[in-house]
Amino acid sequence: GEWNGLLTAGGGAETLGELTDVLLDATDFVDGLLIQTNSDGSAPTTGTLNNSEECLGIGKDCLKALTSADYCTFVGSRAGEAITTGNYNSGFGRMALYQVSTQSGNTGCGYFAGGGIQNGANNTAVGYATLGTNNDGARNTAVGGNALGAVTTGNDNIALGYNAGDSVSSGDNNVVIGGVAVASATADDQLV
Repeated sequence: GEWNGLLTAGGGAETLGELTDVLLDATDFVDGLLIQTNSDGSAPTTGTLNNSEECLGIGKDCLKALTSADYCTFVGSRAGEAITTGNYNSGFGRMALYQVSTQSGNTGCGYFAGGGIQNGANNTAVGYATLGTNNDGARNTAVGGNALGAVTTGNDNIALGYNAGDSVSSGDNNVVIGGVAVASATADDQLV
């Protein structure tokens, strides 16, 4: 069909799976698709794949450490590059969730969105550098550039707006709307 003509025009591949920079529904990568657009056209790089299911990755170094995570979707250069076993993670944008490895349920949308999450689970980061230094915090929701950008161990925080809650570090259950300062970076239950 139409795709066949496009694929064969550039180098002889007749199906998507024959392209060198594509990994498609392979053993230990069931129902998955990985397209790493590295400039040298080499095969996609992953960790030692061990029964990963239904993952999609498109971008340079995207999912490059993947071993057995399931149901992950990443689009963007370096998006999800450290994912090994964390399930149900989704990242869209350059370096989105790029440090998440074993934790599950994180979502990042935007450049470096959730890029600092290392050990936290069930976080949502939308916007440039949201949850940018989060190491262990869980169930945080940050929407807006740099929202909750300094959270390290805080849990269950909500920040809406540019720089909203950008000084919260270890406080829990804080709600910040707008780019205003909180009274304390470590206090709990602040409503600003």
